[in-house]
Amino acid sequence: MNELSHLLATRLSVRASGLRLGRQNGERLARASEATDAFQDLELVDVNFGRDNPHREEAGAINDRPHLTLDRRTLTAFNHFIDIQKGPGRFDDYDGYSYCRGSAHQGQYQAAHEVAGRWQVLLARLSGFKVDQAIHAWLADMYVHAPGRKWYRNCSPSLERYSYPQDQGRYAGKRAELAARFPLAEGRGRKGRGVPYSVFMPVDNLARYWWGRFRQQSERIEHLGPVLHAVQDASVPHHAAGYNGNWHVQYENRLDELARGWAKDPRVLAETRRLLRTWQGRPSAATRRRLDPADRERRPALNWPIQQSVTWLALHAFHEYRETYQCFRAGWAENRGSMRKLFVLAVALGALVLKAALRLRR
Repeated sequence: MNELSHLLATRLSVRASGLRLGRQNGERLARASEATDAFQDLELVDVNFGRDNPHREEAGAINDRPHLTLDRRTLTAFNHFIDIQKGPGRFDDYDGYSYCRGSAHQGQYQAAHEVAGRWQVLLARLSGFKVDQAIHAWLADMYVHAPGRKWYRNCSPSLERYSYPQDQGRYAGKRAELAARFPLAEGRGRKGRGVPYSVFMPVDNLARYWWGRFRQQSERIEHLGPVLHAVQDASVPHHAAGYNGNWHVQYENRLDELARGWAKDPRVLAETRRLLRTWQGRPSAATRRRLDPADRERRPALNWPIQQSVTWLALHAFHEYRETYQCFRAGWAENRGSMRKLFVLAVALGALVLKAALRLRR
């Protein structure tokens, strides 16, 4: 979702929950959800002729450059996907975004020139690249600056925060897992190296971390902002399928437009409240196993771990990506009914999260 959709969805979740947070707290929460896209918590390093310290200028060298943003966009968004399409993950039950080790390298249909900047359009047309392909051709000589790497100085705090190697038991600890997730790059694109071969953190891990922070400091309601942000991002089909392209931008821009009306529509609020009452009515057993597509039919509940709730919503979003939109093979085509359904699910699940949070504060 874009910032506006996050803001509106969070405000609706507060209203649907019926909780008396107070106007000031409600707005703090909404702004915290909106601001999650602006976290500067992930660094990429642009390698030039052999790796050197990206945080120090060296005489007579073409220095490596660190980036927290590219093209005025913060890089934290790479951690806001969950690749349901790929199936079981290597690092998590479902992994996050990855070009070469995820879904993004296949099933691309949108040409890069459709989203390129003014000066990039000709190059994009000549290359014939698709969107995700073009992004990773650009990032081929960059690596993710992860903990444990040389010259690291808390450059990418999101990586340690959102890493849970104990779940899979394949790595001795976070640094071992992160070294496997984020291979270093050379001064030019090379197979098996750099950002194209990296596996970013899934969005349910983002929710899990910030939920844990709230549990430690339940007076800090703003810690729930990123949790709701994660829920809302999981409702976007492209986030659940693992694509930056395939008309992802068009989908979210249109969602912004529609959300303005839905935020004022009493029927949307009533529908979210009906869902919330149903989900609260009878406990639904949580599970330690990985959810699979058939688990869409289950009903979320107050006792579910936050990461399970986020994954459940992503299963719905991926179902829409595949069945309703047919993976966007035929291009962009708005389906307002599908968009509304996923938006309502996100708002209702956000309200359920708030109800569960209130129980922790008692």
